[in-house]
Amino acid sequence: MKSKARKIAFSVVTAVLIGAVISILADPVTLSLNRSKARSDIQKIKTEILMYQASTGSLPTTEQGLRALVEKPGNVSFWRQFASTVPMDPWHHEFYYERPSRHHNEEGYDVYSAGPDGKPGTADDIGNWKRIGP
Repeated sequence: MKSKARKIAFSVVTAVLIGAVISILADPVTLSLNRSKARSDIQKIKTEILMYQASTGSLPTTEQGLRALVEKPGNVSFWRQFASTVPMDPWHHEFYYERPSRHHNEEGYDVYSAGPDGKPGTADDIGNWKRIGP
């Protein structure tokens, strides 16, 4: 009986260790996929902002934010809905929008994800600006 119990215990320990190794190896891949999805989502949001600008004649203000793509701001004419919901990043946080751009990009606004840490203004932010350095 001891032999059978040892085999079962060995199998359970082996399964737990294999699961832990797979989890450790998969984490960087998941992070990379989420970053790629955030960049792709930002491109889609930029297109929606461009359509908003063509329709209304101006960009949303920081106060209106990306909600202006979903709900009509009070003082805007010729508005139409460009998104069904305020976009969420892969980490389940709303994307940020600021105008004018703090990163001096040519669009005149910043649209970004706060990244995995969920805190805007940190090194892991992913936005429509060009990164300088690594």
